Amino acid sequence: MAASFYSSPLIGATTTLACFAHEIPHEIADYSILIRSGFTKRQAMQSQFVTAIGAFVSGVETCQVTRSPVLIPLFLWIERTVIRSGKVEISEHCLLPDRGC
Repeated sequence: MAASFYSSPLIGATTTLACFAHEIPHEIADYSILIRSGFTKRQAMQSQFVTAIGAFVSGVETCQVTRSPVLIPLFLWIERTVIRSGKVEISEHCLLPDRGC
């Protein structure tokens, strides 16, 4: 999304709207999965907030990586270990029938 703003403000705004249209149902589904997994409503909202902060930090890092190729290994490590691990954890434990959330 950040890269689309580099192209033009109109493309950036369009991409932002498209991301919102995609992410709102996605976040509601994640929230529902967390509630079904035993999270309280407060814990589920906090978890979603932390994930959103991670996405924001990832966007800022992406902008920095384009300016400094030295940061690419750090960016890839953060992307693989921190941001993706939460989504894989939810998917692995809650969506597979044999895991039994």
